[in-house]
Amino acid sequence: NAADFGYSTQDVATILRDYYGCSTTVFVPQLAGEGTGHIDMLVHVTGPSAALVGTYDPSLDSTNAAVLDEAARLLGAAGFAVTRLPMPSNDGWSVFRSYTNSVAVNRAVLVPVYAADRSHEEQALRLYQEAYPGRSIVPLDSDALIAMGGAIHCVTMTVAEPFSG
Repeated sequence: NAADFGYSTQDVATILRDYYGCSTTVFVPQLAGEGTGHIDMLVHVTGPSAALVGTYDPSLDSTNAAVLDEAARLLGAAGFAVTRLPMPSNDGWSVFRSYTNSVAVNRAVLVPVYAADRSHEEQALRLYQEAYPGRSIVPLDSDALIAMGGAIHCVTMTVAEPFSG
């Protein structure tokens, strides 16, 4: 949360505009009970105007189902083509598994998967393949990583050269 560091959302939007040329900044809510507050736990931007946004079954987590619906609504209103991506279980708020905590690098997309919950894995990998045609979708077991509060994107934090091909 930017306010934790003395910045308003307007301050952050101004910094992103001035230093990075961002003409639009979309602030999405963070998952309730998830410790990092990072957007990569619920959204994966796949291109200049496209994003995968998680979705929870409201009967399993109604609070975060509403958070994800709001994130999708805000991104859609900002002009993003939003594809909803099922979220694996969050173990009753102790461990937050996420397929969106992935990284696209060169000709591959590294996607976290979890032996603890494979119920949506096939669908998630298919949606990644549709979002990244021509790239290899590489599932990586991330049970140990996610228990520490992050997955592939969190541990890499890398900006790769754009793929052109």
